[in-house]
Amino acid sequence: MTTTDTLAGRAAEALGRARRQDPGFDSRPCDVQRAITRRRLVRDVTDVFAVACEAVTVTDDPDREHGGWRWYRVTIADDGTEYRFTSFAGTVDALRALAPCPECAGEVPAGEAPDLATLGRVLDARTNGHPVPAPPGFGSDVGHQPVCPLRENS
Repeated sequence: MTTTDTLAGRAAEALGRARRQDPGFDSRPCDVQRAITRRRLVRDVTDVFAVACEAVTVTDDPDREHGGWRWYRVTIADDGTEYRFTSFAGTVDALRALAPCPECAGEVPAGEAPDLATLGRVLDARTNGHPVPAPPGFGSDVGHQPVCPLRENS
């Protein structure tokens, strides 16, 4: 029996993923409404991207907030690779794939990813250089380094 065969083992693995994704995870109290949104987002991500529930971790986004409201960070672990996303609304329709900025290497929303085909376009851009429309707010994202030429003054 492995640790993932027990409730305690699965909980420990989920906690480890949450802490890696959101270093402030332990410092914030549980918010029931956000927990409901996170569970819904996990279910929707597993449905849209055809991945196992255990492969998806949703926490508060430690880097992005608007008006005191933290965005959601989604990580999908698949075949040894982690795919990272952010979502202001906490829905699959608002998912944006995170990737290094081509100018400063900061982690920024590289493209919208509400479905497999749109995610495929973002991943194709990473490997083949095909252009992807920048999502709204790309230049003002906090992931850009201060001297990044793509960063907008805000």
